[in-house]
Amino acid sequence: NMPQYSFLTVQHPDPKVAQLLANQLPNLLNKYAVYSEQEFYINEGLKYQKQIANIQKLQAETLEEIDSLTDNGKFFIGIAEKGNDNIITQLKIRLGEKLADKALAIASNDQNKLLILEKEIFALMNEISEQDILMNQNQNLRIKFKGKQKIYETLINQESIIIENLQKVDKKLSDLKN
Repeated sequence: NMPQYSFLTVQHPDPKVAQLLANQLPNLLNKYAVYSEQEFYINEGLKYQKQIANIQKLQAETLEEIDSLTDNGKFFIGIAEKGNDNIITQLKIRLGEKLADKALAIASNDQNKLLILEKEIFALMNEISEQDILMNQNQNLRIKFKGKQKIYETLINQESIIIENLQKVDKKLSDLKN
């Protein structure tokens, strides 16, 4: 970088050649400055293109993960849409009824009915446990899905910013060439 005002001295035995060289010096300096600036912007453009390629790779990976989550999660999401909470509530109501029936069977000392009720209670408790597991898996899938969506949106925003910067660099290069 040269200071804004510079004093340069041109010496040559022939005054006409000295004058010619002195007149060409600003053009040479400007040409060098433009070349140097072009090189800088070319390197910046390459850097932005590399960043865009990396972001697009991450976008593709994130989309694959989102697709994987939605393929694996169709069953769980379907359960949630059908009202998994209602299913568990109904199962718990039935469990309460069976527990009340068990108390009556104990009071009446009906062993056959007690055995049947204990099996039904055990089955209902297992079903409630399975539904709880499915709800938790569904919740985890939803959280992962939303997180991946957020990552993808961030990558899209980053790509947009870098593309804008690349366009500015391309414009500057075009201006310098002109």
